[in-house]
Amino acid sequence: YYNDLSFMKVLFGMSQIRQYQIKAVLEGIYDTYKSKKGARSFLISPESFTYIFNGKGVKDEGKCINKLKTCLLMLEKDFYDKYNFKVIISRPQSVFTKAFVCVVREHEQEVLTSKYGSCFKFIERGRNQEIQADGSLLSDMGDIYSLDLKEIWEQFHPNISFPQFKYWYFNPDSHSKDRVAIMPEIRSFFSPRQKVNIEARADRLLCDLRPAILEDFEFIADTLYKQFSKGYFTIEESVKLLREKYGIANARIISNSLFDLVDPNGQCVKRRTNESTGKSYYSLAHGNFKEFMRRPITRSKIVSNLSRISDASTYSSYLSLSSDENSVIALKLLSIFDYITYEILGGEEPEIFIRLNDPNKVKSIVMGDMFYSNNYVTKAKQKHERDVEVLLHFFNGLKTDEERWNYIEEYFLGHDVLSNVKPQNVNPVKMIKAVDKEHSYQTTRFNSWEDLSSFFDENDRVIIKKLIEAEIKIPEYLQTEIKKSESGNDILMSWPSKDTLICQQDTSDTVMEFFRARGWHAYRMDDIDYDEMKKGLE
Repeated sequence: YYNDLSFMKVLFGMSQIRQYQIKAVLEGIYDTYKSKKGARSFLISPESFTYIFNGKGVKDEGKCINKLKTCLLMLEKDFYDKYNFKVIISRPQSVFTKAFVCVVREHEQEVLTSKYGSCFKFIERGRNQEIQADGSLLSDMGDIYSLDLKEIWEQFHPNISFPQFKYWYFNPDSHSKDRVAIMPEIRSFFSPRQKVNIEARADRLLCDLRPAILEDFEFIADTLYKQFSKGYFTIEESVKLLREKYGIANARIISNSLFDLVDPNGQCVKRRTNESTGKSYYSLAHGNFKEFMRRPITRSKIVSNLSRISDASTYSSYLSLSSDENSVIALKLLSIFDYITYEILGGEEPEIFIRLNDPNKVKSIVMGDMFYSNNYVTKAKQKHERDVEVLLHFFNGLKTDEERWNYIEEYFLGHDVLSNVKPQNVNPVKMIKAVDKEHSYQTTRFNSWEDLSSFFDENDRVIIKKLIEAEIKIPEYLQTEIKKSESGNDILMSWPSKDTLICQQDTSDTVMEFFRARGWHAYRMDDIDYDEMKKGLE
């Protein structure tokens, strides 16, 4: 069935790493590097990056962390290929870290003089009379210590794996038959804590974050209800509505993550999938979507604390986040909207070791001074496109069983089975006739490249700068789609009246050949011949 190919494309899309995710990971790494005051070796908390990959719940959280590790591997290998030098070194395997605990004041001496006492190290006094969102006062039961889990594991439980050890440490009340008691003599005298470090971005103050993001929620809810009412819409349509305000990269991250974060059970945001195309569609079933967005922010203990901090842009505290799910979601929301960077240390997930051997190269990419496209992401997409072509030719291009058996044999012998396949004849056609104007973004109301800046990633600045220097006029369309074709999503900008277009860097050779066979001048982002392009647009 032809739909089998659609399902294959959907599954590939679900597991695919995208260029904007690679860039977001790189930005997060550089932000952490700066927060460590230039230390080139540091640890990153995977939980601080999972929003990039649209995760929800514990199960998806693990998948997001695996994607983060894949991104780190792709970055490390791609930088080495480009510079013959290890710009980034990462160790995605588990790192033995220290946990943070709050020790009950009445039993403090008993804990410190036990056989585990040397593994505890005092950090700071516990919270005292801290005002909560409901006006009540909260004090910790004791002071904050760091606990060296690695040392305890090596000394007292070397016969079990570290993941098992960590699980039983965080779940001491489990009734499982194979439960291992971790520090049973003193375990009830302390409770786990997580260190939360928050830094406001773009010279914002912490007290301004709550009203700012609530205003964003107002805008998003009003915009979506006005445009779609009770009808269904796709993530791509949501991105198009939000990109002018947030920029294309942030609009994509917001659209991909927001619905699952604020309504994971689908109580307000209804979802359905078109079985023939595999596309997901969303609908705002009733008018409570705005409240669903507001709830994690208005009920979060951390956000409440931040709102009372005046004249400060950083916050650090040791908290029990296990009982405050709203704060976890609130931090992710603030990060998605680019209001904060944050890290959670001492949590259940291991930290990842990173070393930046050349921070300046990373800085030039993050700051938009150098265009960067990860070749491994590009190759993965192009390989998928080729796999589809191999299958399509097997089912549609071969006439006899003998041809099919020969094709299979050649494929498994490692030969290029598509080398003798002639491209389909495509008659030249004017691009202006092929553009799906209803689903493409026309730029008639803009006058300069500067007016279009919000539509491009920071990483695209170097390309835009070269287009301006070459005196190339602004495109006629952005995010151009082609009628009756899946290839349109690859087109970043276009000049249909001149049969010219610029594609994403990871656009496959097959798609590029499709455009050129129609007589169009097609360029990838990093392969633009600016002189040739200028002449073609005159």
